[in-house]
Amino acid sequence: MTRLKLLLITLTLVVVAMPATAQPVRLAYLFSDGNLPGVLQAFKTLLEEQPELRGEVTLSFLTESMFDEVGAEEMTAADILVFDIMNEQMLERFNETHQVDLIDDVSRRGMVLAVGEGLMPREHYTDQGAVWDQRTRAFWANWGLGNQLGLLRQSLSFAGVPDMVVPDPQPSLEAGYYYPDGSGGRVFATWDEFDRFMQTTGPRRPGAVRVAVGFYKSNYYAGDTALLDAVITEVERRGAEVVPVFGYPSGLAFENLLMDAQGRPRVDAALAFLFRFAGLEASPSLERLNIPVVSLVSLYGRSEADWRESSQGLSMFEGTFQVAVPELSGLVAPTVVGSQERVFDADTGLTIVERRPIASRVTMAVNRAIRYGRLRTTANPDKRVALLYYNYPPGKAGIGASYLNVAESLAAVLRRLQTEGYDLGDVDPDADLTADRVLEVITTEARNVGGYAPGELEEMLGTGDVELVSLADYQQWLDGYAPALRDKVLADWGDPAESTLMATAGPDGQAFVIPIVRFGQVVLLPQPARGWGEDAEKLYHAKDLAPHHQYVATYAWLKHQFRADAVVHIGTHGTLEWLDGKDIGLSDADAPDALMADLPDIYIYNVDVVGEGLVARRRGMATLVDHMVPPFTEGGLLPELAALSESVNDYHNNLHKNESLAAAYATQIREQVTALGIVKDLGIDVGTGGDEIDHDLMHEIEAYLVELRGQFIPYGLHAFGRTPEPEMRESTVGAIVGADRDLLPNDAEVLAEDMERRIVESAPRELDSLVRALAGGDVPVGGGGEPIRNPDAYPTGKNFYGIDPDKVPKPAAWELGVSMADQMLEQHLVEHGRYPEKVSFVIWGDETMRHEGILESQIFHLLGTRPVWDARGKVVNVEVVPQRLLGRPRVDIVIASAAEGMFNNVTLLMDRAVQLVKMLEEADNYVRRHYLSTKETLIDNGYDEEEAGRLAGVRIFDEPPGSFNLNTSGIAAASGTWDTDAGMANEYLSKMGHGYGNGFWGEPMEDVFRLALSGTEKVVHSSSTMLYGALDNDDFFMYAGGLAAAVRNLDGETPEIVVTNTRDPGQPEMTAIDKFIGTEFRSRYVNPTWVEGMQKEGYAGAGEMKAFVEYLWGWDATVSDVVDAAMWQETFAVYVEDKHDLGMDAFFDDNSPFAFQDMTARMIETIRKEHWDADDVTRTRLLTEYVDSVVTHGVGCADHTCGNARLLEYVLEEGARNGVPVPALDQFQAAMEEAIGTDIESAARAMEAFVRRNESGPRYTENIEGLRMEERRPETPVAQTSDLTREAGAWDAVWVGAPILGLLAVWRLRRRRG
Repeated sequence: MTRLKLLLITLTLVVVAMPATAQPVRLAYLFSDGNLPGVLQAFKTLLEEQPELRGEVTLSFLTESMFDEVGAEEMTAADILVFDIMNEQMLERFNETHQVDLIDDVSRRGMVLAVGEGLMPREHYTDQGAVWDQRTRAFWANWGLGNQLGLLRQSLSFAGVPDMVVPDPQPSLEAGYYYPDGSGGRVFATWDEFDRFMQTTGPRRPGAVRVAVGFYKSNYYAGDTALLDAVITEVERRGAEVVPVFGYPSGLAFENLLMDAQGRPRVDAALAFLFRFAGLEASPSLERLNIPVVSLVSLYGRSEADWRESSQGLSMFEGTFQVAVPELSGLVAPTVVGSQERVFDADTGLTIVERRPIASRVTMAVNRAIRYGRLRTTANPDKRVALLYYNYPPGKAGIGASYLNVAESLAAVLRRLQTEGYDLGDVDPDADLTADRVLEVITTEARNVGGYAPGELEEMLGTGDVELVSLADYQQWLDGYAPALRDKVLADWGDPAESTLMATAGPDGQAFVIPIVRFGQVVLLPQPARGWGEDAEKLYHAKDLAPHHQYVATYAWLKHQFRADAVVHIGTHGTLEWLDGKDIGLSDADAPDALMADLPDIYIYNVDVVGEGLVARRRGMATLVDHMVPPFTEGGLLPELAALSESVNDYHNNLHKNESLAAAYATQIREQVTALGIVKDLGIDVGTGGDEIDHDLMHEIEAYLVELRGQFIPYGLHAFGRTPEPEMRESTVGAIVGADRDLLPNDAEVLAEDMERRIVESAPRELDSLVRALAGGDVPVGGGGEPIRNPDAYPTGKNFYGIDPDKVPKPAAWELGVSMADQMLEQHLVEHGRYPEKVSFVIWGDETMRHEGILESQIFHLLGTRPVWDARGKVVNVEVVPQRLLGRPRVDIVIASAAEGMFNNVTLLMDRAVQLVKMLEEADNYVRRHYLSTKETLIDNGYDEEEAGRLAGVRIFDEPPGSFNLNTSGIAAASGTWDTDAGMANEYLSKMGHGYGNGFWGEPMEDVFRLALSGTEKVVHSSSTMLYGALDNDDFFMYAGGLAAAVRNLDGETPEIVVTNTRDPGQPEMTAIDKFIGTEFRSRYVNPTWVEGMQKEGYAGAGEMKAFVEYLWGWDATVSDVVDAAMWQETFAVYVEDKHDLGMDAFFDDNSPFAFQDMTARMIETIRKEHWDADDVTRTRLLTEYVDSVVTHGVGCADHTCGNARLLEYVLEEGARNGVPVPALDQFQAAMEEAIGTDIESAARAMEAFVRRNESGPRYTENIEGLRMEERRPETPVAQTSDLTREAGAWDAVWVGAPILGLLAVWRLRRRRG
């Protein structure tokens, strides 16, 4: 803009403003909420200085919070518009909403002053008519009251107000120190200036923790300091010294302002509003500064009341810029401390939005920083540290973590703490700090015991150094929590005086048991069990569940009685971060935040579980220290598979030279592939005779054998701080290098050397990072994942972060996703002669972190849409692919589990794709066809047309925000509580039946979910890691299997399950679930190489074997076709009969006889429930082994043994029938009844009574076409815990007091709609 043009505009405005007395000058601002206080203060100052302007000047504000209240005319009528170009998206939204062109409209009669910094060049704005005036921009850039007043005067001068004196812009500091003084505060350019001021004026507290508070320059110069000053005041009120700093870029500002000339930090910890735009480039500065930085969150445009009532917590924008981005720099414990509240200024008549502190959360954030700072100022011998390990399910065999040897890890941590000077008491490290000794004490003295086993609890009380929390202490602690949380605990679990879960008679009456092992100032204890399995009514019918009394008591004891300086959670993963509460941005009424409170939480976590690790960071306030995955090795072929491979070779060698011999080999191959389960894995038919086998069929068998031979499998477990042996490092490096088939030999050699270095560096770095965190230092950040797919995940010992959700799917993921979706469609077309009409997907945050959007790309492609990326690689929209280019029907999709809390932007884009496609009137648009059908059904069932249309368009379902309570796996495990899978399916439908998209976000709509799922032909899950499969965790069968079970209960048929399999990056494929599980089963769990690796881990390895059997059962319970009798028989042969001669009897006896009990009990239960028709020899052997183990070693008491009286009764009856010695059965019965505290027969009758009630009652007729709806009980939490071991009469009393009939989900929805 030339000076001449500016002069002409000014002269025009002067002419327009001539009759100033007749009409006020209108000034308008388009900027951020944070600018409001400063502009208001400047305006008030102007009116004080020139009172004649009162009533002659009006101000209008367009900000995020006030957007919906500002009309078009109010802005377009402005004489001057001050436009902060950083808010261009708001301008575009305003123009689109009101169908105006604000810059053009104002420029026609007035002036638009472009200030600030935007993404586009200057010409982009001036070409639209904005004025680029350097003096105006200088006022804006330097801010402060004087500059805001100057900008206001300059704007009025441009508007023609006479005699307006405009000062020169005043320069501002780019970085410096700040201290509030009651009148706007003071800033200092150097440390020496600030330090002198504080010594003479500010409060000094020698020896106190010193806490920095980082903020943006604009907060001070815009006059937006109310929240900042509240944080500073609270730091001092809590007895610490404060050093407020500002500057940009954030990392360099922190490093330059907070580090002295010797490279030492001037503070012990920090609180920061900064780092919202920093990212990875700031992390080296924080690593050098080496202090923990607590992330402060201030709500954008939302009040405290809005936030407290929100189940989501933070918006997508808030979550990205105030949580996810600061994580990249290494910030921890994100805490909401401020809101934006509407304030009316009576003097000017203006309403603005002002940033205000949320007092209780400011206190929490400050306490967290001070606690972290004390780790730096407290000597190691004086620190009190709690090490929490995971013990679920409860029992002697249940201590473990995902691919981590817990006992060895605990021992390594204890030894390192002793080396660092921590007080571990009078211990001999060679005797007391060994893995074997640690294992002995935690399994005998400090484990969780289910409420179904009071005898086991009494046994532990006689051996362990338990802490007893009296009811008086507990009640005082409970009353200290937010009323909403306290009331929820009481509503769900009743009077604590009547609790039987981990409770006993203490010196002063009822007390809660905190089982611990004490090493001086360090204690070891199990994280309390979640408690779902304690009450079958809750398991099936409670929609959510507060932590139980002993759970609350444990974390309260750590804080108030043990007075822990830090808590270390050992291994992936616990349950604290998954308790109910907001998705992100938790409050004091949310259980994870309330229980962890201000205790520093350091979490040892598997590097390959990034999505769930981020939940621990965001909801559990954890600082992660990631650890390596186990080493990988080639599994090779089982002996039987090697024999099959030899048969195949012999067949080929004789096919053209000795036809009769080839025919004999063909018969042998048919017998082998059938007996070994290959026919089932591949879904092939080899026939029953003939001299030759089809060439393509033989090629498929050969390819499968090659695939099995080349499988890299985890060998054993990792132990925190343990370096793998050279042989294992070599095989792991080989797996990593081999995954990239395009590497040239020299590049492969370089990568191999680099990975060897990274692996060797990881082990000591893990322990170093833990010690660094406990010393109040910064844990370096980095990416995660398993090293075969992501070599940069090593070295470990990091506080890992996630990927940018705005870039999902990435272009490469899109291309691969499209290709794999087409592969799936082609397979279906070949098998069924048509395309599928409906496909249901399961999305996991962990998986999306790994594959970067391949599964989401499949969804977009099936719908016939594609993502739109901007120049920075962010996905900003979706567009429809024209039918002529698509060339096939648009396939309807349903998403059950969408990771919407972590990738809510992707959720919205997938919903947008559905809404676009459902409106396309095309012949083969299955989305629209099903939408119209569902809409009609809903209208027929009482919905009005508009709402039926909205509901019918929903295709994304999950649990409500902040809820992680799906119990499919728990119900599967509690196999004594069901005889059919209807209860499991109904629980899945109820918990997952909350809609997302089309204007909904987590509202209950189970009836719509049932309609949406019905007709599903395929269920798609993804697998993108070489570490995890389908049989080493319960999540896979809980979500994919649970979804399939739900569809089966709706439609009578089980849908096909396929896996988007990118585990081997070089060979992605769509894999049928039979092959996927078969490959894993044969390459790992019945493979002697895998078994030998686990045997080397002792107790922990036995736990992995036990877990495999339990997960195999989970698949059998949800999708029984996936697991056949041959797989159970093979499992029995390997682990009970010891077919590979691995010394399994001695291994279990020496390391974990209780794991063996759990395994054999589960196999017996599988037979009892008629999922496995085992022969008499197998049945007798299992019964004998199980009974003998209990008699010899005592009771292990897992939930599916002590907690399943129907199984125990079956063992007694079938044992007697199959020749198990009577004395052994008598001893077994006595041991079990002592453990469960009642007789087996009464407990079994009580369980049967529950099953009859739970699975009986009237079935609803098909009031919604195509659905067979079961009776549902109300979801009101049950106040008093029920005990399945009570007598049947007690159960009847509970039943009589419960409502006889539940309400239809549709009725429940209508009741809650208003």
